[in-house]
Amino acid sequence: MAQFQTIKAVFNGGEMSPIMDGRTDSEKYATGCKLLENFMVRSYGGAFKRPGTRFGAANSDVTGCVRLIPFRRSVDSGYVLGFKTNAIKIWSYSAGTFTLKATLTTTYTEAEIADLHFVQLNDVMYLTVATQHPKIITRVADTNWAFTDVPFQFAPALDPPSDAVTLRLLYDADDWSAAATYTKGNVRMLPYTKAVTGAVIVSSKIRITSVDHGLTTGDTVTVYGVGGATNANITSVITKITDDVFQLDSSGATLPATYTAGTGAWYITTSQTYIRTFVYNSATTSTAGVLLNASWTELTYKSSWNVGQAYVIGNVTEYFGSNYVCVTAHTSASDGSDRPGVGTQWVLITITDYRLIASSATFDANEVGSTWLLSPGSTGRIASELIPAASTTLNVTTTSASIFIQGSYIARTNWKSGANSPQKTTFQLQESLDRINFTTIREWYVSDVEEGTISYPADAPNTGGWYRWVSIRSAVPSGAGATGSMTIEPVEGKLNIPFKIESYVSTTQVRGIPKLAVNSLIPNEAIGFEFPIWAKGAFSTTRGYPKTCGFHDSRLFFASTAAEPTRIWGSQTDDFYTFLTGSLDTSGIDVTLAATQANSIQWISSFKRTLVIGTSGEEWTMDSGDQDGPLTPSSLRLRRWSRYGSSKFQPVLSGDGLLWLTRDNRLREFAYVFERDGYSAPEMTLLAEHVVCRSNVTQMFYSQSPDPVVWLVHADGTWSGFTYDRENNVTAWHRHRSLLACKSMCSLYSSSSAADSLMFLMNYNALSLESIDGEDMRNAMTSANLGTDVRCMDSWMSHSSVTVGGGNTTFSNLTAANPQFAATAAVNVIYGGTSFQSDGSPYTAAITGGSGTVVFTGLTANLAETQYIGFYFTAYIVPNRFEIQLRDGTAQMRKWRVTRASFRIFRSYYGNVWRKITDADFTNYTRIIQETDEFPIAPNEAVQDYTHNTGQTLPQSLNFDWGQACDIAIASRHAVPFNVLGMILEIEVEGTSGAGA
Repeated sequence: MAQFQTIKAVFNGGEMSPIMDGRTDSEKYATGCKLLENFMVRSYGGAFKRPGTRFGAANSDVTGCVRLIPFRRSVDSGYVLGFKTNAIKIWSYSAGTFTLKATLTTTYTEAEIADLHFVQLNDVMYLTVATQHPKIITRVADTNWAFTDVPFQFAPALDPPSDAVTLRLLYDADDWSAAATYTKGNVRMLPYTKAVTGAVIVSSKIRITSVDHGLTTGDTVTVYGVGGATNANITSVITKITDDVFQLDSSGATLPATYTAGTGAWYITTSQTYIRTFVYNSATTSTAGVLLNASWTELTYKSSWNVGQAYVIGNVTEYFGSNYVCVTAHTSASDGSDRPGVGTQWVLITITDYRLIASSATFDANEVGSTWLLSPGSTGRIASELIPAASTTLNVTTTSASIFIQGSYIARTNWKSGANSPQKTTFQLQESLDRINFTTIREWYVSDVEEGTISYPADAPNTGGWYRWVSIRSAVPSGAGATGSMTIEPVEGKLNIPFKIESYVSTTQVRGIPKLAVNSLIPNEAIGFEFPIWAKGAFSTTRGYPKTCGFHDSRLFFASTAAEPTRIWGSQTDDFYTFLTGSLDTSGIDVTLAATQANSIQWISSFKRTLVIGTSGEEWTMDSGDQDGPLTPSSLRLRRWSRYGSSKFQPVLSGDGLLWLTRDNRLREFAYVFERDGYSAPEMTLLAEHVVCRSNVTQMFYSQSPDPVVWLVHADGTWSGFTYDRENNVTAWHRHRSLLACKSMCSLYSSSSAADSLMFLMNYNALSLESIDGEDMRNAMTSANLGTDVRCMDSWMSHSSVTVGGGNTTFSNLTAANPQFAATAAVNVIYGGTSFQSDGSPYTAAITGGSGTVVFTGLTANLAETQYIGFYFTAYIVPNRFEIQLRDGTAQMRKWRVTRASFRIFRSYYGNVWRKITDADFTNYTRIIQETDEFPIAPNEAVQDYTHNTGQTLPQSLNFDWGQACDIAIASRHAVPFNVLGMILEIEVEGTSGAGA
């Protein structure tokens, strides 16, 4: 019989899979455990019993919550977002206390909440789910929060279509009605209308003459005001005869034999393509139902108002941020007496919405809410202004019309030979982003006769700006002849205008708002004209919404819709709501993975200098190709690195690694490997695959302190932790469970001196918000604040309705304080005070069903102290098999038993040890802490609630039964800390190896 001693001083290999039971040769085997439950491991090597969860709230605000998401404003300010169907509850958190600050109304279903991805920047959190428009949660103040759609300026768009459909923008005036009367200046949308110049009967059909009518066979028109007709109007399907003649095919009206030519009009009723915007031009109030071409003038759109310009009825011009329609033809006076807003020649257009009209069926109701990219263009987009000729008047200021420009432009002056020189004239190039407030961005002063020609190339923002010239002459110019001009001209005439669809009218019409910077008016040149270049919004009910989002290189990224599962959209640099692409380095990014399989993107995450992309089958990176270069549209590089496949859960960033969960529930580490100048993805669950796979993962998140831990919440109400300290080569799994089911978790920063706080959504008899505060976590895991205790029981609370009598202690009115205690009768709770029974076991008692009363028999609590109560949990450590090399071979295949043991403990009060964990009632367990050689503690340490032991327990006899392995189980069920740093075992081995037999 061999007798020897061994020491196990490290447990931070974590819990290992039963599949690894034979791998005694593995480096991690000696530090691993068969079971590590409700203990956490640290880089120091020990196993630390987790603190219990502190009860925070259980009420109507908590009821219905299904997921917690942290809103980390700073290390000193954090909030917990509780998502429930159609609502978000927002609590502030401090030292175990949750305070409801706001309630937001949403449209998220429970299934959508589970799939939400989020990313936060300062006081704004961005949320994505594949079935809804991206949202933002904005913190304005502590009790002032907002939940809105992402306010895209230029939303991501698809590629322009390849068909010949053209679009046209018009003001969304009310439709003309035959029952209404109109007065001069009324603006309405009318169907395409033309005059009837002749009408005859041919083979019992009416043939209408209307020059260049533009109709095709099958169109339906209504003919109005044709003399001699017995009906007020005639609606009919037509047959095109010639370009000037069409025939009414229906015979529903009683038709006379002759008609009066040259009267009446017709308008088309079947296709909304031909609709136009008109102004009523007659000074006489209309007769209800009368629609004649002469009474209405189609709107035509001009550049900004200026003096000396001739205007006719129907002209629309912009003046200081508003549009006006001309109702009386005139030439604008130099004194400005007839300028818009003053002269009676103009009527203010109060319409703010627009109508987008397609040449053929293009829209459906599911487009409502999506933002399309319209690209109307014109080769004649230019702003030019003559500078007044010679005058004796000084300080003459001339301002050109403003022009909207996106991208490059040229501002110049032009002088003919012998023209008046702009001597002593100041030229200002001015810019405005709202079309109202202009600022000077460049100024020139011309001092003598020979100067004055300016040619200045510049770039406007991709989103656009308004530009104009201003000249200020401070002297009488010399010379004679014609004067010069000031001109601003864009390099490209095409405009890019975002159009958000607000409502559906028909397959050829929608209503909406074109949105430019600061919501300024769109250029009039874009209104009323057909254009062939446009693109549907990338996000809509039909095409889906982005599944995931993230920030990288000062850009906001969205990725993966139902229609475009491998596509990624990046905003412009430092402009998170503008996704307009272009040739500039700061332009938006629109890229699709060049993958051999259409595996949908599950998540994106910024990691070091790359954007890592996880798809359901592969992992990619996006970078600039230059170690120090920023990501730009021209430098973008996509590379595939692995083919493991990703789950829907957002990855977590820890130190030098990015950790993500694969589609088969394996945790992998995406890490840069210097030797290969690339990335590798080793599996972190290889040694403990059973921990993750025992129950479906429902949530994944990360806490940084006191140790970096990746946390997984499981569908069965348990949760797992993965301690990840790559710098010290510690990667260890530990599992956790409670009598309460964990529904969701998240973490918040605590004060800068404390660990992260863990937030829990727990359920037993009711849903409750609970926490392990950062202070408790630090006090349990570190040597700080040795005079402060932590509670190792779940849903614990301090309680004041406590009485002592007859040797018993009674907690009453618990239901009101913590509904968890109103659970089914006979469920045990634990006393969390300083008193323990004579054998060292904790006082436990059964709940009196529904009454909110618990009686601890034989307990005489000290009511001068704070009284605590909670649900107990048990923490277990079962180390891996010991491998001992004896003189005649391995100690395996022999009989073992532990005879004596000594434990090195830290801040521990009570623990038990036995050879197996089948004794749920701890009948056969031996108490570990009898006596200890105390680790020296400074004499000025604060008085502790418990008599903590820190040091080595004196050797004690165990005399376990003989077995085929050296099995030992350490357990703690008390409401007090218990932390094991190591153990020294005295072991007897019986038998020989049989070698040479």
